[in-house]
Amino acid sequence: MTTRRVLVTGVRGKTGAPLAELLAARPDVEVLGGSSDPTTVSRAGVRPTAFSWDDPAGWPAATEGIDAGYVVRPDRADAPELIGALLDVVPAGAHVVLLSEQAADQVGPDGWAVRVERAVRDSGRSWTVLQPSWFMQVFTDPRYYVDQLTDDGELPFASGGASVAWIDARDIAAVAEHTLLDDGHAGAVLELTGPVSLSLPRTAQLLGLGLGRPVVHRELSIDDAVAGTEGFERELTELTFQRVEAGLFAGVTDTVERVTGRPARSLQAFLADTFRRVPVTHDRHAHVAGPFFHGTRSKLRVGDELVPGRGSNFQAGRVSNNVYFTGVLETAVWGAELATALAGTDEPGHVYVVEPLGTFEDDPNVTDKRFPGNPTESYRTRSPLRVVGEVPDWPGHDPEVLQGMLDGLAQLREQGRDVIED
Repeated sequence: MTTRRVLVTGVRGKTGAPLAELLAARPDVEVLGGSSDPTTVSRAGVRPTAFSWDDPAGWPAATEGIDAGYVVRPDRADAPELIGALLDVVPAGAHVVLLSEQAADQVGPDGWAVRVERAVRDSGRSWTVLQPSWFMQVFTDPRYYVDQLTDDGELPFASGGASVAWIDARDIAAVAEHTLLDDGHAGAVLELTGPVSLSLPRTAQLLGLGLGRPVVHRELSIDDAVAGTEGFERELTELTFQRVEAGLFAGVTDTVERVTGRPARSLQAFLADTFRRVPVTHDRHAHVAGPFFHGTRSKLRVGDELVPGRGSNFQAGRVSNNVYFTGVLETAVWGAELATALAGTDEPGHVYVVEPLGTFEDDPNVTDKRFPGNPTESYRTRSPLRVVGEVPDWPGHDPEVLQGMLDGLAQLREQGRDVIED
C-alpha cells in the first residue's frame, strides 16, 4: 500500500480540522497538520507541523515530500504573493487544493481573490480551487454571531433582502478530501453551497428552532455591518456584504453530492448536530414563531377554523384527535396533494396560512423517525387552527414524484404499517 503525504494548512480551522479528521481515518494517508503553534495540534493520526504565513523560512520543511496540500487562503492583502511563494517550494508533482470563496472573480480590492487563484493556476502544480458559500459555522463562532443569537435572540446581518445558501464546513472538508486524493479534479473550480438558499428571516427562524428560543433577523446597513473594522479587513468585509446584497451567495449547486456521493447538510441538520434540539411540547413552543401552513382538499375562507374531531384525509373511517400543520411550505403542499389524490379528485387542493389558537407539539409520526429531530417542522394541536390567508400558485410536485409517494403509502397499508399516532 502506497502512503500519500498531505499537508493541511490551518489544521485547527473550520475546514482544516474536519479535513484532518477525515484524512487521518485513511490508512494510506500521512497527515501533516500545519499550524503556527504545532504544540496545539493534538488530533490522533495528525503529525504536528510548523507552518506560518509569517515564517517563509519554515515552508520547505513543512512541504518536504508532500503529495498534496490543502491551502487555506489567508485573508490579508499580500495573500497572492504569499501563496505564489509557498507553491514555489511545494514539490513539482504535488496536487494543491485552494480554499477560495464563491464568486471570487468579484472580490477586491484590485482583484485580490482573482490574483490569489491565479497564483495557484500559474504555479505549474496540479490544482483544484474550492469556492464555498458562507459557512454555517459563523452561527456558532463567538467572533461572528453566536453571542447575539444566544444572548439577544437576534441575527444582525446586512442582506439587502437576498438569500444565502449556507454550507457546513464539514461538507467543504469532505469535498477537499476527495479532491486531494482522487483523480479527475485537476484544473477544476468547484462552487460549493448548501442544499437550499435561505432568506435571512427564514435563517433566523431555523436558528430559533435549533436554539430553543425565538430568533429574529435584524437588517443592517453595510456600514453598520463593518463597524469596528479598518484597513484591508474593512474593505474585504464591505465587498463581501455587497456581494450578499447582489444575490451572489444565493445560488445552489449540487457539487457536494456529485463529489462525495451524499447531499450537502441542511441548516437544520447542522443545528441538530451542534445544539441539543429543544423538543416542541404543549408546555414549550413559544420559540416556534411561524409562519405556519396547512394543506387540504377543502375550500376555506379567511377566518375559518380547523378543529379536531373530523375525518382523517389519510385513513378512511378514522377521526383525527389533532389538527396538523407545518412551518415548511413544501410539507403543506404534500398534504394538499395527497389529500386530493387519496380522495380520487383531480382538484389541486389548497394550502393555507394558519395560526394555532392554543398550544401545540411536535408531530410524533415524523419527529425522530427517518431523520433526527423534526426537519419538516410538522406539528399538531388539539386546539383550532385559524385560517389567516391562502398561498396562491404554490409549486406542486411532478406527477411521477407524487405517484411514488402514493405507491409508498399503499405499500405501508398492505403491510399494516400505516399506523398514525394521534
